Amino acid sequence: MQFRGIIPALVTPFTADQQLDEQALRNLIENLLNAGVHGLFVLGTNGEFFTLSESEKLKIARITVEAVAGRVPVVVGTGAFATHEVIEMNKKMIDVGADALSIITPYFNAISQSELIKHYTAIADAAELPSCR
Repeated sequence: MQFRGIIPALVTPFTADQQLDEQALRNLIENLLNAGVHGLFVLGTNGEFFTLSESEKLKIARITVEAVAGRVPVVVGTGAFATHEVIEMNKKMIDVGADALSIITPYFNAISQSELIKHYTAIADAAELPSCR
């Protein structure tokens, strides 16, 4: 898959009681698609992935993939504290229908360069989608 053009990082809309606002998410997706974006990126920092439960992340990805319906690629963030968590989330997001995954450097704990290489190598080796190496 080759990426080009505008692929905005979506915010995650919440209701006043901090629940996912599914209709607002669908409206946001449709507005962006109608504006001519070339892809969508959900569950990144703008999407507040670090505040969401796994079930909420999966719901957001499902809604996005369903709403997009193949019109543009969907990139899903799978950032987590631990390598095994990223690998597990990658598999789940692929099952949901993600076209690509965005994997961030582990945050919170400082890791060495060799640990970072091991982290990304393990993720790439387990990936079921092409990865940049």
